[in-house]
Amino acid sequence: MNKRALPLTVLSLLWVPATPAFSQQDTLPVVRIGFLHDGPREDNADFFEMFTLEIRAVLGGEFDVRFPPGMRREADHTLSGVVRLLDEMYTDPDVDILIAGGPLSSFDVTRRGPLAKPTVAPFAMDPEVMGLPL
Repeated sequence: MNKRALPLTVLSLLWVPATPAFSQQDTLPVVRIGFLHDGPREDNADFFEMFTLEIRAVLGGEFDVRFPPGMRREADHTLSGVVRLLDEMYTDPDVDILIAGGPLSSFDVTRRGPLAKPTVAPFAMDPEVMGLPL
């Protein structure tokens, strides 16, 4: 899968109208997206930029897409670190949608059950091997 296809695939999974925290302050409804990296990597900034450009290209005509600076988070490559940050992001009123930007965070959100906010987990690996619900 090429670099442009992945974000477009992710965006096709977003069901933004289910998000309750839209603002009508502007002409377009606001959607605030939180992004979690599993841990530090040299290419995190490039990866995040690729996602933001594609998301804005697809949703920009319908929504005022925002990525709050404090909601681009980076865990420590451990499941416990990912769980802690996702818990914080799920309770943060300044985030409407979460993107689990790695295999650990994607794994965690697929096993949580009902989620507090719409969440995209594009890096869930082999669902059968990981025991993910299908």
